[in-house]
Amino acid sequence: MENHVFLDIGLIIIVATLVAILAKRFRQPLIPAYIIAGVIIGPGIAYLANTPFISSLLSLPENFNVIANNDLISTLSEVGIALLLFIVGLEINLKSFKDVGKVTTYGALTYTSLIFGLGFILSKIFGFGNIESIYVALVFVFSSTMVVVKILSDRREIDTLHGKIIIGFLLIEDVIAIFALFILTTLSAFSFSSLFITLFVAIIVTVAVILLSDHFLPKVFRFVADSKDLLFLTALGVCFLFSLVFYSIGFSIAIGSFIGGIILGNLPYNFEIVGRIRSLRDFFSTLFFVSLGMQLELKGVISLLPFFLIALIVVSIIKPFLTMCVVGFFGYRKYTAFKVGTSLSQISEFSLILISQGMLLGYVSSNVFSIVVLLAIVTVIITTYTMDHTMGIYNKVKHLLGFLESTERLDETSHHYKKQSNDVILCGCDRMGRSILHKLIADKTMPLVVDYNPNIIKKLQAQNIPAMYGDMTNEEILEQINFKKAKILINTVGNLDTSLTLIKSAKKLNRKLLIIDCANRVNEALQLYKEGADYVILPHFLSGDYVSFLLGKKALGNIQLKRKNHINELKKHKDHFLEDKHLEDGFHLFS
Repeated sequence: MENHVFLDIGLIIIVATLVAILAKRFRQPLIPAYIIAGVIIGPGIAYLANTPFISSLLSLPENFNVIANNDLISTLSEVGIALLLFIVGLEINLKSFKDVGKVTTYGALTYTSLIFGLGFILSKIFGFGNIESIYVALVFVFSSTMVVVKILSDRREIDTLHGKIIIGFLLIEDVIAIFALFILTTLSAFSFSSLFITLFVAIIVTVAVILLSDHFLPKVFRFVADSKDLLFLTALGVCFLFSLVFYSIGFSIAIGSFIGGIILGNLPYNFEIVGRIRSLRDFFSTLFFVSLGMQLELKGVISLLPFFLIALIVVSIIKPFLTMCVVGFFGYRKYTAFKVGTSLSQISEFSLILISQGMLLGYVSSNVFSIVVLLAIVTVIITTYTMDHTMGIYNKVKHLLGFLESTERLDETSHHYKKQSNDVILCGCDRMGRSILHKLIADKTMPLVVDYNPNIIKKLQAQNIPAMYGDMTNEEILEQINFKKAKILINTVGNLDTSLTLIKSAKKLNRKLLIIDCANRVNEALQLYKEGADYVILPHFLSGDYVSFLLGKKALGNIQLKRKNHINELKKHKDHFLEDKHLEDGFHLFS
């Protein structure tokens, strides 16, 4: 049984599942559960097994470890990072980042410089050497792409304004991390000429693969598209091919996967690929979080406990605060700045790779490595909870954040500063909301549309449709909507917290307001009815009812006419919305 990787993975999945079920029972997020599972499997069992009583009772060897293939598990967890970034590349359109280009370049470089300087000074105060201080300072700089993007993806916020800024920051950090890793791991023989050659080769390779992909990959995928299995396998092949190419020229496999995803994202099969790879990504990302907990070693932590506590304050409080200040300086509202800052309050998987390389090269002590692993675990857990409760935390501290807002607002336009009054308020203009919008306009009713996708808002405003950018859980946005004069409120967002906040705020101002909401589960629908919703749409029930209607004796005879009308309606939607390709990406990004 020893050294059998299948059994090791099986044990990891079993323990992770049990802890995750327990977390779900108490309504806790799953990422901390996976990390705790790793702590149990790794240092937890190792500590118990090496106690004299347990060791002699079970006749266990010295330094017993229940997982025999730690290195292989860590390698498999890196696959999770690569698949995650591959999916992110498939789902995003880089053209949409032009609106946040300044803050994600100049802003990211500014805040990383500030955090690096603070980390270096702190390390020197605690007596670390110059090179070790550089390693520790870089650890503070990088935020976890794996954790943040997974949470944004699960919450369907990648295509929001704060989501774009966050991803932009993470991409800049990853690029800096790659250069730092390259320089520090070749410190004894580093030269600017070798760095220049690596950059030049990387640019040539990138341009070559993009040109090749524009002409070659579309033909390949058209050929394999009729076979779902072959489409899935070909997409994975592209992911690993790009990872291999970029790894061979000195970059990380994650960056190669991300570029591969971006290239395939321009193909019409990207959503089919995402749907098939997502479960594979979830499996490997679970291994990543479990392996993070397994790396924890308590030896040496006590001696550096004061440094750990100060470092925790820097990463979880000072780092997000500086990020908020930078985002606010570039003209974004305090709510957007707060969302970005609190999302980046952890250290990265690149930080762990960097510090482990430093330990192998002899620049970093094993005690510092243990502190960094513990810092990663604690900050990831804190981030998971803060991102799950962002709105509640923001409402408690928003009165202290007025200094973040400059006179120029980039994320919201002038319509936020006057009361918006319409008979119908439509929250969310995705696929369901889009159909409702067209029906209302056809009936000569012009609603006020509220959405958190800035591209959708721009498109609607260009068509002279009253549209307002904002998150309906934000009280500042709710204050701008004239609920007292509204007659109907339609919410298609499908998020329970958003719906409950909206119903409570709207009913408080207008008891007679008719509220139509949307839910994903039966228990959610019942809760919304209890809170005051007049009608709750359950999409799968609604589609089933309509199919039942089509199968009725009277309707069945008119099905060809309904088919013709449906095709015409779909073409009208397509013609109306596909002028801007990215808007369609926004509508279909998360179905």
